[in-house]
Amino acid sequence: MAITLLDTRLVLGGYAESDGAVYGFSFETVNNLDDVALLDAYVGVDLDLVNLTVGKFQRHFGAELESTRFRYNYGLTRATTFVEDYIEGVSFGGELGDLSFNIDAVGSDVFDNPGVGGRVELGALGVGFADDNFDLWTADVSWEDGFISYTDDSGDWTACLQTVLIPVGDCFTTYGRVEHDWNEVTEYAIGGKLELKEDVNALVEYDSRDEAVRGGLRFTF
Repeated sequence: MAITLLDTRLVLGGYAESDGAVYGFSFETVNNLDDVALLDAYVGVDLDLVNLTVGKFQRHFGAELESTRFRYNYGLTRATTFVEDYIEGVSFGGELGDLSFNIDAVGSDVFDNPGVGGRVELGALGVGFADDNFDLWTADVSWEDGFISYTDDSGDWTACLQTVLIPVGDCFTTYGRVEHDWNEVTEYAIGGKLELKEDVNALVEYDSRDEAVRGGLRFTF
């Protein structure tokens, strides 16, 4: 079993909404602060019932991705089925009651044979696809602090359950994830999160995929 310290990563950006117009951009450090890369940069409109986003943004696919922000999820690692999260293109969506949808046209020229993906949600139920041939698709049920999903990649399927397990007091929670795939292989991760103060968390997690224990600190400001 390996003991692994996560690299340092910093995300800085700004987001705003005014009279239905939305703007966003952020940068992230890569290679443990050695370099900087653009994470997202977009403009759009949000008219409540419909919305449109143009630029580089977080794609719409599965429940895990929907609960991810700036590549951060609840814990320190992500499921095997996690797809490329930031894409360039155009996203069109809408919402009516418990029904919502987003269609992502992916590519630098969305008028010239773009890739198409998206997600539809009805309450807690969701279905997403990452290409217009539906070779990669997912179906899931999600709740406030977890989800269960079935993802199929050209016939290779993976079932995943991730959720908060046991809260201990007001500031410590344990969480876990288990995956089972078409090769009858089961992998799991289990961890704990300690809230040191508002928006400051210490995390430790074991992942059976590489038999590693990871620890980290996460600050949000």
